[in-house]
Amino acid sequence: MTDNDEDGSVRGSRTISSLKGVYPYTLTCKGYSGKTDSITKIINVGDNKPLRITSFTASPKEIISGEGTPVTLSVKFGNPSSEIDLGSVSINNTPVHLDNNEFGSITVSPNETTKYVVSAKSSWEALGGTSAEEIVTVVTPPRPEVSCKIDPASIQAGKGNEVTLSWAGNQLEVNSLESLNFSSSPPVTQRLPVGHIKELTGFSKLFIPGSVRDDIALSITPISKWTYWKTRKDSLSVSCGIHVAYPDKPKVVSFKSVPERVKSGESATLEWEVANAKQVVIDGGVGTKPTKGTFSVSPKYTTTYTLTAYGEISEVGSSKSKVTVRVDAPTIGKIPQEVIVPDAVKEKTQPVAKDAVDLKVNGQDGPLTMAAPANIALSWNLNRYCLGTGSWLTIKRAAGEEQRVLEKSGVYTYRLYCPGIGSDSVVVNVSGGGAAGEEEIAVPLPIAEATISTDGKNFSKSIRVTRGEPVNIWIGASYDADGDRKVSRDDAGGWGSTMIFGGRCEFNADLNQSPPTFDGAVFDPGSPEDCTTSIGELIFADSPGVRRYGVLRLVQSNGKVSNISYVNVAVQAPPEPTGPPVIDLRVNGVEDSLTIGAPADYTVSWLANNATSCEATDAWDGEKLISGTQRFIASSKRELTYTLTCQGKLGWATKSVTVKVAELPVCDFSALPTVLDKRSVFDRQSVLSWKCRFANSCSITPDTGAKIDTFGSVRVSPSVSTTYVLSCGNLDGSSDFPASVEVR
Repeated sequence: MTDNDEDGSVRGSRTISSLKGVYPYTLTCKGYSGKTDSITKIINVGDNKPLRITSFTASPKEIISGEGTPVTLSVKFGNPSSEIDLGSVSINNTPVHLDNNEFGSITVSPNETTKYVVSAKSSWEALGGTSAEEIVTVVTPPRPEVSCKIDPASIQAGKGNEVTLSWAGNQLEVNSLESLNFSSSPPVTQRLPVGHIKELTGFSKLFIPGSVRDDIALSITPISKWTYWKTRKDSLSVSCGIHVAYPDKPKVVSFKSVPERVKSGESATLEWEVANAKQVVIDGGVGTKPTKGTFSVSPKYTTTYTLTAYGEISEVGSSKSKVTVRVDAPTIGKIPQEVIVPDAVKEKTQPVAKDAVDLKVNGQDGPLTMAAPANIALSWNLNRYCLGTGSWLTIKRAAGEEQRVLEKSGVYTYRLYCPGIGSDSVVVNVSGGGAAGEEEIAVPLPIAEATISTDGKNFSKSIRVTRGEPVNIWIGASYDADGDRKVSRDDAGGWGSTMIFGGRCEFNADLNQSPPTFDGAVFDPGSPEDCTTSIGELIFADSPGVRRYGVLRLVQSNGKVSNISYVNVAVQAPPEPTGPPVIDLRVNGVEDSLTIGAPADYTVSWLANNATSCEATDAWDGEKLISGTQRFIASSKRELTYTLTCQGKLGWATKSVTVKVAELPVCDFSALPTVLDKRSVFDRQSVLSWKCRFANSCSITPDTGAKIDTFGSVRVSPSVSTTYVLSCGNLDGSSDFPASVEVR
C-alpha cells in the first residue's frame, strides 16, 4: 500500500487465497480529520448462486370444515448444492427438514382459510434469503335441510279434517331407501307410508279426528341415518304445526216475543236467531229448536222464557237470552150498568167444559208441599153442579178459581165430585204452623230470598219510587237479602235437579198485595241467577208511604213450594206541580175514540200527572187512583163514553174517551195439524177451517186458490212455515184472524 503526499490518496493491493464459498470484504479508511469511510465487496469463490424456491404447493388446496382433513405443504429449492448450508427453512414459523438440501414438507389441518408462507435464508449471507406463499381454502358446505308443509295449517275442533302433509330435502345422501315416520303431540295414531325417497320429496293425506282439541306438532324423522355429503352422520327431523281453532262462542242475534203482552188464553210468537250455534234449547216446554225460527206459546200467566244456545263443541260454552211474555191479569173492572153481558159472552170467558173433572192447586195436579202460611189457588174446569168435600165443604155451579190461606201445618185434601161426571182431588202439605188439618208433617222446603232493583244491576231488599212516575222493576233471586251469605235455594240447600228439571221461579208480576198472585214464571232455571227477571215498567199510584209486596216463591218438580219472599217499596211524593193535572186516558192504548166488534173485551188505562185524586163518570164511576187500568166487556152495538176528572193542588182537569161497539165479523179460524213434517209421508197437508158471524165476505192470504165463503175449509201444503190470515168484512168494518202452520 503506498501514499501519495501530493493529493493525500492511498493506494494498494493484496492477494488472498480462499476456498470455494462466498466471502464479503470490507475496506475502512480514516482521514486526517479523524473521519472514517468504508466499502464492502462480496467475493464468490467457485461460482455459487443465490437461493431460489422453484415450487411451494398444498395438497389438497380445499378441504371441508370440521372433517380434520390433512394438508401437505411441499417446498423445493433450485440450484441444490450439498456444499451450501441453507440455514433456516420454515413454513409459518414451523421448521422444515430438507432432503438433500432440496426437498421438504409438513402436514397441517386448518379449520379456516389460511395463507401459508415458506421462508429460507442461506447461512452465507451474501446469497441472501427467499420466500413463497400458498393459500389453503376451507370449504363449509350448505347445511342439509328437510322441510315440511301442512295444508291447511289451521283446522276447526270438533270436525274431522283431512290435511295434506308434504316434505322436501336437499344436500343429502341416503344410505338406505326406506320411509319416513312422524310423531305428533298430542299423539295421532297413524303412519305415513312415503315409499321411495331418493328424491326426498313427496306428500301424504292425513286425517285429524274431530276429537283433537289442542294444536298439533308433527315431527318427521327418517328411519335411516342421513349423511351430509361425506361428513359426519346425523339424524334430521323437522316439525310442522297444525293450529286447532275453536269456533266462536254462540251469539244470540235476537230473541223476542210478538206481541210482548197478551191476554189470558191468547198466543204470542217467540222469534229468535242465533249465530255460531249447534242447537238451541228454549225452556217452558218449547224444547230443542233450530238456530233460527219461531214458536207459538200460550202461557196462562206472565212467563219468562230462557233461550240457551250451545256451541259446536262444549269448550266454547253457551249463551243465554231471556224474553218475557206478559199476560194481562184476568181481573175485570166494574161493568157499567148499561153494558149487558149476555150468557153467551159469559160462557165464552169461562174454560170450555170437558168430559172429566179437573181440579188443580196453583195450576198443578199436586201434591204440593208449602210452608205456613200457604197461599193457594184452587181452580176447576166444569160449568156444572159439583160438590166439594174433604178440606172444603162447598157447592160449585160453574168453573172458577178460589183463593185460600192455610195458616196451620198439616195435610189438606180437596175433593170435587160432579154427579154423572166423576171426581178429582188435590193434596197440599203445609209445614211450619201450629197443628191442624188431617195430620202433622215436618219436611224441608225450598227457600226464596227476593231482592228488587230499578236498574237490573243494584239489588236490595227495598227501593224508593216516586208516585205517578213510571219505573222499571227487576226481581232477583240470586242476591243475599239478609246478610247470611245465602241466596234462594232448594230443599237441600243448593240448586239441584228438582229446580233445574221441572222446577220454576214464580213472580208476582203485577205486585198485587192481598194476597200476592204469582202470574209470572221462569221454568227450569239452571241457577238462582236464571231467576232474575224484569217484570216491566210499573207506576205506583199509592199515597206516599212504605208498602210490602210478596214477589217470589220457588216451586220444585216434586211439588214442594217455598216461602213467599217479600220486598219493600217506599213511595215518595212527586215534586210540587207546576200546573193543573194532565190526564192520559186511553182504550186499548188508543186515545180519543175506538171502534171494536161485539162482543168486546177492552181495557181502559189512565195516568194523571200533577193530580192528588181522580173520579170516574159516565160509562164508569167511583174514585180512582191517579194511575191504573180497568177491563170491560160489552156485548151489543152501542157507544160508550168514559170520563175521568182529576183534582190537583193547582186546579183540576177532565178527559173522555169513546168506545164504539160494532158488530164486526167474529170468526173461528184454525189450522189442523199446526205442524207439518217434511220427512213424514202422512203430515204433508194442513186443513184451514173457519166459521164466521156478522160477515158479508171473506178472503185468505196468502191465496189458497180456493173460493172463500163465510164458512168452509181448504187444504194447504206450504213449503215453509206460513201464517194464514182470514179477513172478513161487513158494513161496520173488517176483522183479521190468523192461523199458523209450522213446517219442520
